[in-house]
Amino acid sequence: LGQAVATATLRNDDQPPTLTLSVPATNEGHRSVRPLTFVATLAAPLSQTATVAYTTLDGSARADSDYVSNKGRLTFRPGETRKTLSVAVLGDQVYEPDETLFLVFSDPVNLILTTPRVTGTLLNDDPLPAITIVDTAAAEGHSGIRALAFALNLSNPSSQPVTVSFTTLGGTATASTDFLTGRGKVVFNPGQTRRTLNVGIRGDLLREPDEAFAVLLSAPLNGTLGRARATGTIRNDDATAKAAAMADTLGLTAFPNPANPTTTLAYSLDEDGPVRLTLWDLLGQRTRTLVEGWQSAGVYRAAWDGRDELGRPVGTGVYLYRLETGGRVLQGKLLLVR
Repeated sequence: LGQAVATATLRNDDQPPTLTLSVPATNEGHRSVRPLTFVATLAAPLSQTATVAYTTLDGSARADSDYVSNKGRLTFRPGETRKTLSVAVLGDQVYEPDETLFLVFSDPVNLILTTPRVTGTLLNDDPLPAITIVDTAAAEGHSGIRALAFALNLSNPSSQPVTVSFTTLGGTATASTDFLTGRGKVVFNPGQTRRTLNVGIRGDLLREPDEAFAVLLSAPLNGTLGRARATGTIRNDDATAKAAAMADTLGLTAFPNPANPTTTLAYSLDEDGPVRLTLWDLLGQRTRTLVEGWQSAGVYRAAWDGRDELGRPVGTGVYLYRLETGGRVLQGKLLLVR
């Protein structure tokens, strides 16, 4: 015998198995941590160990804010064809679009990667935020303009700007005379849940009941309307002895003064009788008659829009206002500014 032992080689003609991965989705939840589970499957079993590296990658979802980053190596032992891999999802109560993250695979050993990156989706399960406006009240003051603050709230935060339109509506309070008319939009920036809407109210020295007006919300964007109407109450604060004495002493006042270009003349009558309220320029020319006739005792207001008897705008300057009633004459000076 020369060579008594020979080796026969059985050559493998099978390709390494391919790795396929699921494309999972899950609700993000509101508070707790929940898993987003990826399933990795080999096309055929192996007689040896196969491995592949993996790592998470941000899409629209952000690591440590929307999910917990993860990386490592996935191992298939001989005969294993199925493995699961979970990424921890962080729940929140923020309204936002569905978000995505990626699981990226690399460095395969004894397997073939057909899809090196798969997408996982975090499904939003938070409702559109509801916008509400809250009733408010404030003392009117004795002069000038002060803010009446309305609180606007969102039921839950949003990752997108939320806007809503508003407009004021007169009630027992009169627009321009008691409060400043307004319309516009309020914007909640991402993450904000509270904003303040200020409406100007005019102070005066008139003893009168509390007055009210409304603010209406409409046309929400990225939100819904909850409580869409609120009442603003202007509380009378002229019942104090000092304020009453001032009102009785003045009997006639103009606010605002200076006027730009409108003002209100307020006066009180102690008894019924004929009343005449007029405006004059400094040359003694009568500019406008606002009131002429019989009135009962009480508190009255008359608005002047800065125009003469013919409806023509008058110029900037000082004007005299004059109240004649029951043999009594009261007058004062008013500055008109344009």
